[in-house]
Amino acid sequence: YNVSLTINGESVSVDYYGNWSKSFTLEEGDNTFEFVASNSAGKTVTKTKTIKLKVSSPEIKFTNCPEETNKEKITIEGRIKNADNNTKLYVNDESLNINQNGDFRYTVYLDAGENKFNFRVINDYDKEDSVTKTITRIQDIAE
Repeated sequence: YNVSLTINGESVSVDYYGNWSKSFTLEEGDNTFEFVASNSAGKTVTKTKTIKLKVSSPEIKFTNCPEETNKEKITIEGRIKNADNNTKLYVNDESLNINQNGDFRYTVYLDAGENKFNFRVINDYDKEDSVTKTITRIQDIAE
Protein backbone atom coordinates (compact mmCIF):
# COMPACT_ATOMS: atom_id res chain seq x y z
CA TYR A 1 0.00 0.00 0.00
CA ASN A 2 1.09 3.55 -0.73
CA VAL A 3 1.38 5.52 2.55
CA SER A 4 1.06 9.26 3.03
CA LEU A 5 2.07 11.07 6.20
CA THR A 6 1.43 14.52 7.63
CA ILE A 7 2.91 15.98 10.79
CA ASN A 8 0.96 18.94 12.17
CA GLY A 9 -0.75 19.19 8.78
CA GLU A 10 2.51 19.32 6.79
CA SER A 11 3.15 16.59 4.19
CA VAL A 12 6.18 14.41 4.80
CA SER A 13 7.81 12.29 2.11
CA VAL A 14 7.63 8.53 2.77
CA ASP A 15 9.80 6.11 0.77
CA TYR A 16 8.82 2.70 -0.61
CA TYR A 17 9.84 1.00 2.65
CA GLY A 18 7.87 3.37 4.87
CA ASN A 19 10.88 5.35 6.04
CA TRP A 20 10.62 9.11 6.57
CA SER A 21 12.55 11.94 8.16
CA LYS A 22 11.61 15.48 9.15
CA SER A 23 13.45 18.13 11.18
CA PHE A 24 11.75 20.53 13.56
CA THR A 25 12.98 23.42 15.68
CA LEU A 26 11.73 22.89 19.21
CA GLU A 27 10.54 25.70 21.44
CA GLU A 28 11.12 25.60 25.16
CA GLY A 29 8.30 23.78 26.91
CA ASP A 30 5.84 21.32 25.37
CA ASN A 31 6.05 20.71 21.61
CA THR A 32 3.08 18.67 20.39
CA PHE A 33 3.11 16.76 17.12
CA GLU A 34 0.13 15.16 15.43
CA PHE A 35 1.03 12.35 13.04
CA VAL A 36 -1.59 11.29 10.48
CA ALA A 37 -0.76 8.29 8.28
CA SER A 38 -3.07 7.15 5.50
CA ASN A 39 -2.78 4.31 3.03
CA SER A 40 -4.26 3.84 -0.44
CA ALA A 41 -6.97 1.57 1.01
CA GLY A 42 -8.38 4.52 2.96
CA LYS A 43 -7.12 3.46 6.39
CA THR A 44 -5.99 6.37 8.58
CA VAL A 45 -4.16 6.34 11.89
CA THR A 46 -3.62 9.44 14.03
CA LYS A 47 -1.09 9.63 16.88
CA THR A 48 -0.12 12.59 19.03
CA LYS A 49 3.27 12.88 20.73
CA THR A 50 4.61 15.65 22.97
CA ILE A 51 8.30 16.45 23.35
CA LYS A 52 9.24 18.68 26.26
CA LEU A 53 12.31 20.90 25.86
CA LYS A 54 13.85 22.28 29.03
CA VAL A 55 16.71 24.69 28.55
CA SER A 56 19.15 25.28 31.39
CA SER A 57 20.23 28.80 32.22
CA PRO A 58 23.81 29.70 31.44
CA GLU A 59 25.97 30.18 34.51
CA ILE A 60 29.14 32.26 34.94
CA LYS A 61 31.99 30.52 36.80
CA PHE A 62 35.34 32.23 37.43
CA THR A 63 38.68 30.42 37.37
CA ASN A 64 40.81 33.55 37.87
CA CYS A 65 39.31 36.69 39.38
CA PRO A 66 41.17 37.99 42.44
CA GLU A 67 39.47 40.31 44.93
CA GLU A 68 42.73 42.22 45.44
CA THR A 69 45.92 42.68 43.45
CA ASN A 70 48.83 45.06 43.18
CA LYS A 71 49.03 44.54 39.40
CA GLU A 72 48.00 47.25 36.97
CA LYS A 73 46.90 44.75 34.29
CA ILE A 74 45.16 41.43 34.93
CA THR A 75 43.31 38.75 32.96
CA ILE A 76 39.98 37.61 34.37
CA GLU A 77 39.20 34.05 33.27
CA GLY A 78 36.21 31.81 33.56
CA ARG A 79 33.82 29.41 31.94
CA ILE A 80 30.16 29.67 30.99
CA LYS A 81 28.35 26.55 32.16
CA ASN A 82 25.50 25.46 29.85
CA ALA A 83 26.78 27.64 26.99
CA ASP A 84 25.85 26.89 23.40
CA ASN A 85 26.95 28.40 20.07
CA ASN A 86 24.60 31.39 20.45
CA THR A 87 25.30 32.28 24.08
CA LYS A 88 26.42 35.91 24.48
CA LEU A 89 28.67 37.25 27.25
CA TYR A 90 29.03 40.91 28.20
CA VAL A 91 31.24 42.68 30.72
CA ASN A 92 30.18 46.25 31.50
CA ASP A 93 28.03 46.03 28.31
CA GLU A 94 31.08 45.15 26.15
CA SER A 95 30.73 41.90 24.19
CA LEU A 96 33.23 39.17 25.09
CA ASN A 97 34.17 36.07 23.10
CA ILE A 98 33.38 32.62 24.46
CA ASN A 99 35.28 29.68 22.96
CA GLN A 100 33.70 26.35 22.00
CA ASN A 101 34.26 24.99 25.53
CA GLY A 102 32.53 27.99 27.12
CA ASP A 103 35.82 29.53 28.31
CA PHE A 104 36.43 33.29 28.32
CA ARG A 105 39.33 35.67 29.05
CA TYR A 106 39.12 39.39 29.74
CA THR A 107 42.32 41.41 30.05
CA VAL A 108 41.91 44.80 31.68
CA TYR A 109 43.93 47.65 33.19
CA LEU A 110 42.93 48.44 36.77
CA ASP A 111 42.62 51.86 38.35
CA ALA A 112 43.89 52.30 41.90
CA GLY A 113 41.18 51.31 44.36
CA GLU A 114 37.95 49.49 43.51
CA ASN A 115 37.20 48.34 39.95
CA LYS A 116 33.70 46.97 39.33
CA PHE A 117 32.90 44.50 36.56
CA ASN A 118 29.35 43.51 35.68
CA PHE A 119 29.30 40.18 33.83
CA ARG A 120 26.07 39.13 32.07
CA VAL A 121 25.48 36.02 29.97
CA ILE A 122 22.33 35.29 27.93
CA ASN A 123 21.23 32.48 25.64
CA ASP A 124 18.74 32.25 22.75
CA TYR A 125 15.91 31.47 25.18
CA ASP A 126 16.50 34.74 27.11
CA LYS A 127 17.79 32.81 30.11
CA GLU A 128 20.60 34.68 31.76
CA ASP A 129 22.98 34.96 34.66
CA SER A 130 24.77 38.04 35.96
CA VAL A 131 27.60 38.49 38.43
CA THR A 132 29.25 41.66 39.69
CA LYS A 133 32.91 41.37 40.69
CA THR A 134 34.94 44.02 42.46
CA ILE A 135 38.72 43.91 42.16
CA THR A 136 40.69 46.28 44.39
CA ARG A 137 44.06 47.41 43.12
CA ILE A 138 46.35 48.10 46.04
CA GLN A 139 49.20 50.40 45.14
CA ASP A 140 52.59 49.76 46.63
CA ILE A 141 53.72 52.55 48.94
CA ALA A 142 57.09 53.92 47.95
CA GLU A 143 59.77 53.45 50.62
